[in-house]
Amino acid sequence: MKKKRNLMIAVGVLVLLCAAYGAVRLTGGTDPALEEQDSIAVNTKTDVVSLRMEPAGAQAYTLLVKEEEGGGRYLWLSESDKRLAMDVNAAGTLLSSLERLKAYEQVEGDPGQFGITDKSSRAVLEFSDGTALNLVFGGGTPVAGRAYVLAEEQDQIYVIRKDIADRCARPVYALRKAQLFADCFGTGGDLAVNAVEIRGGDTLLIRPQSAEETENSFSDAPSYYRMDRPVSRECSDGKVDADVLTPLLALDGRAEVAEDHPGDTAQYGLAEGQNFRTVRINAGDVDCQVRFSQAAGDGYVYAMRMDLPSVVRIPADAEELAVLDLQWYDLVNTSLWMRSLDKVKTVQVETPAGSFQLTPVRSESGEIRSGTLSGEPIDEERLRELYMKVLNIHIDGRLFLKGDTSEKGNGPEAVRWKGPDADVGGLTPDYSVTVGTLAGTEETFTFYAVDARTYAIARDARLTGFYTGIAALSDLEKDLTAGGDPQGDSR
Repeated sequence: MKKKRNLMIAVGVLVLLCAAYGAVRLTGGTDPALEEQDSIAVNTKTDVVSLRMEPAGAQAYTLLVKEEEGGGRYLWLSESDKRLAMDVNAAGTLLSSLERLKAYEQVEGDPGQFGITDKSSRAVLEFSDGTALNLVFGGGTPVAGRAYVLAEEQDQIYVIRKDIADRCARPVYALRKAQLFADCFGTGGDLAVNAVEIRGGDTLLIRPQSAEETENSFSDAPSYYRMDRPVSRECSDGKVDADVLTPLLALDGRAEVAEDHPGDTAQYGLAEGQNFRTVRINAGDVDCQVRFSQAAGDGYVYAMRMDLPSVVRIPADAEELAVLDLQWYDLVNTSLWMRSLDKVKTVQVETPAGSFQLTPVRSESGEIRSGTLSGEPIDEERLRELYMKVLNIHIDGRLFLKGDTSEKGNGPEAVRWKGPDADVGGLTPDYSVTVGTLAGTEETFTFYAVDARTYAIARDARLTGFYTGIAALSDLEKDLTAGGDPQGDSR
């Protein structure tokens, strides 16, 4: 499990590093449908040193280009905040779509009739020889997928691909890479998460188990992760990996930048006092906290990492956002026992129908051959069936009780008024199961009726704060009463 977790995190980090590396080879941006003999060259140069973008109604920005040995190029945004990452692929696509730009046709007329005005989006390409090309984008043509553009230096209007015009109308945030969790894990060594905290309704706090906790675990295969809040319980490692770490890492890929250096985070539902949720990851020396808004009316959830001045948006229906709504019982290990029968010496069960003892019978080599049920012989298959009934008793949910009271009885009401960790040593349990191991340890869970279908679970005479349903307990009782005959009166 640990190797699986590390591999997953390492893949996430590798994706981030690949995206952040600025040296790229830019591919052509022409449409295969524009056949060479039918297309018209708008721009034939590829030695661009800068690209100034002036999207309509948005802040202008400049993309700088530096040639590198081997034919690669290094791209970066001029005067950008060094903490904020650029999406190299998006930047490369923008630049390559304007290099060697080709058109379907030339048109004649006043630019205004083609939607080309002083308020239109503009791109200015500067080349290494000091020359420049100003492109002013107009509206779409009657033919779908095409748009008009004016090349000012040529005083000529062309018909080009509309997706190129649309790309040039996007704000600078289209070239920014959303940053949430992927780079919070660091690089190198044995990657591990020190803590994950999800604050919304109940606060979930998950961390690796200590060596002492692992040694004292109820399981033959202790979990790597443990939940501290809102309950103290071993987690299912598979669920933590699949339902917490994997979606948190994937959120970077689902997000897009909405605004850098926001003046008012309240408009995104992310200001102090608003109903946002917070996810905190501590890994190594990094402590990463991200706020998530409630779903907005525009169909997005907005998020902001607290150490970066950037707001991103995520489609509200993104399945990765389910991590924000996890409940503790979605992640904890719900088994009461995870002892292999090979390590079990006896199982003592107390029920309203009587007492039962299940004992494996071993050969001289220690291999289980058969068993006994309250002294009566049963075959190995039946022994294992009955033991599985014991293992099937598990946590069904969190038990919400009202706290202690001075009026103590010996019935269900006495349990109803007790809270988690309360002493129930003076009460008589309805059921009790003790698993004794060959190593000499014993694990006892007792069960107290809270109502007709719910039993509070206690360990070492103290309530755990969990409950189990009646089904698993009554099923075990029926099978034990049937004895060695699985078709007995329990059916």
